[in-house]
Amino acid sequence: MNLAAALVASLLVIPFPVAGTRSSAGSGPMAAVTVRPAPPTPAGASRRIIPGTPDQPSLRYVVDGASKPSGHRSAAYPVRVTLLDRRGVPAAPPEDEGDGYNRAFFLDLDTGALAGTATDGQTITLPTGSFLLVSAVRTPEPLSVGSRTVLVHPELVVTDRASVTLDARTARRVSVTVDRPTAERMGGSLGVVVRDFPDPRERIDFALPLDRYGEVYATSVPDVSNPRLTYYHREMLEEPELRLDVTAPERFSVRVQPYADGSRQVPRLLGSHPLSTVYGGAGTPAELATLPVRGRLVLLRLTGDEARNADLVAERIRNVASAGGRAVLLGGTVPDVSEASIPVAYTVDPALDRLVALAGTAQARVSWTELAASPYRYDAAFTNRGQVPARTGHRLRDGDLAAVRTTYHAQGGDGIGAELKLALLDGLELESVSVVPWPFTRTDYVTPGRWRSVQWNYEWGLDELYRETTSYTAGQTAVVDWNRAVLGPLPPRDPFDGAGWAYREQDLIRVRVPLFADSTGNIRPAVTAEPPEPLLRGITELYRDDVLVDRWDAVGYGDFAVPAEPGRYTLRAAAERISPLFTTSTSVAATWSFSSGRAAERTALPLLGVRARAEVDDRNRGPAGRAVRLRLDLSRAGTEGPVGTRVLTAQISTDEGRTWRVAPVRPDGTGWVASYVNPTTGDVSLRLSATDVDGNTVSTTILRAYPVG
Repeated sequence: MNLAAALVASLLVIPFPVAGTRSSAGSGPMAAVTVRPAPPTPAGASRRIIPGTPDQPSLRYVVDGASKPSGHRSAAYPVRVTLLDRRGVPAAPPEDEGDGYNRAFFLDLDTGALAGTATDGQTITLPTGSFLLVSAVRTPEPLSVGSRTVLVHPELVVTDRASVTLDARTARRVSVTVDRPTAERMGGSLGVVVRDFPDPRERIDFALPLDRYGEVYATSVPDVSNPRLTYYHREMLEEPELRLDVTAPERFSVRVQPYADGSRQVPRLLGSHPLSTVYGGAGTPAELATLPVRGRLVLLRLTGDEARNADLVAERIRNVASAGGRAVLLGGTVPDVSEASIPVAYTVDPALDRLVALAGTAQARVSWTELAASPYRYDAAFTNRGQVPARTGHRLRDGDLAAVRTTYHAQGGDGIGAELKLALLDGLELESVSVVPWPFTRTDYVTPGRWRSVQWNYEWGLDELYRETTSYTAGQTAVVDWNRAVLGPLPPRDPFDGAGWAYREQDLIRVRVPLFADSTGNIRPAVTAEPPEPLLRGITELYRDDVLVDRWDAVGYGDFAVPAEPGRYTLRAAAERISPLFTTSTSVAATWSFSSGRAAERTALPLLGVRARAEVDDRNRGPAGRAVRLRLDLSRAGTEGPVGTRVLTAQISTDEGRTWRVAPVRPDGTGWVASYVNPTTGDVSLRLSATDVDGNTVSTTILRAYPVG
């Protein structure tokens, strides 16, 4: 996984449930990051400060939202700042004006505005009032990237000249320890949020991204609390995808990251491989010409500017590949790798210096052990009101958590997906991102509480799939499937809006019907035609008494002005997945009929949905030539519980819809089951139809619903 890319991705908040929208990040891992405030606050109203991480030392701090004056105050006073690191040494002022470390931020608790910043020994002039004071202090540590400490004064009241000291020596280590000894912190964040301003759109958020390098500490000024402040700690732990253990002539480990950019342009070296090493300098042909490169892991060091030059990095990797190198380890900073013909990893671990010294003799040997992905993931989230809590370290037993067996189904060939998981805690959405291959199964352990997830294709940054909020309890076991066949329309199930995906308000019918929801109810939202969607194309049209009302070139999406009088309506939506990477549910067409008249308030349209769950493996393949049972569940928008059903039928096709045959349907518990025999080769297409006791109907045709194999 590319840690830099995943870090930037982890700072994104994907809104629910609007399709095709996402908060913006900069153009690359060194860019400033913008994050929208929590719903329903409009974007641009918060103040979020993000200092950066050890492997992104140049990530500039960002203050979101337009600055606001603190308002007229009768007096202003000097406040002197002392910042001490964990050695008790004054924190060195940052060399870069945009560096967020070793800088105290003063935020006005009346308005949310940034009143100013100060480094150690500086004096800032502040008006009378109350301020949040927060800082992230770096401390150099032997054989380490150094530690980072978050220091918080929850409410500094200024009524006269004053001095304030933030001392990192008083801070406590922030950590999560779990049962699995191979688990390491791979992402997350900690910080403080201040809410409850007169303008409800305002929010202050100081966020420190977490990674696997260096210790993190946090504390508040003693005996000061602010009920509007919430401390949060969000952490994700996994087994590292790549371990690099030096085996000779000394034994130690170097923390490294495999560089996989999501487009599969950088190959992997999965499994365990003993490798000899050699130090190749900056990787120029002249440096490599006299070295025993062939078959070895070649260590390269690039300056920050060099590492950010994708063309230069690619050239140096090609130099190693041309000389016969087996893999490359880039040290010193996060590289921008666009493509490579051999595996590439990077590190900011100071242990690299020790390995370089050994590799200079061409005698050092290492064990390169790489996984496709971690077989487990721990997601932990904690909050505390008023101040940083006395206990910032947490020991979690597996029995204290919910265990969620999660399968990421492929929709064609192998792929790469990303999952954003949000803990909904104390009114906050605390997020982290992991990258997983498709297909893949792992066990997710989560702290008890409410969670929400969204998954998308990491290669394209598109094809988002949303999972509704789920509550988990300690000791619970659960199963989650992503993209499990059959993918098809699911209009009734809207976890974000009680009126459903299609509704009428006055004389407007608004349609946002997901046409490619998976069989477990995860939602792939409707897509507008603007901007053009590179993966889908479709049409949505509405008829009233068999007369066309309007047509939209969009996937399950449209707004339709209709007469006030009651009428009989037909809604038709069809879409094709035009990317060759999709081999399941390549074409979906659905027709609904229902009656509707003017509605004074937003009212769900009584659209029926038939959800089909096939017997498939993690590649969405059904067993060839076998008798199977297709699980069917009928639901209706605006209706909870069972739907009174008059007719439910199923047909299958093995020639992509040219011919059809009936599959018998019978009741089974709260749903139905269709029985048939899979073909020995090819695909199964489905046609599902239903009529409820009120005369609402649906007919859905799904071509290539799943392959057999």
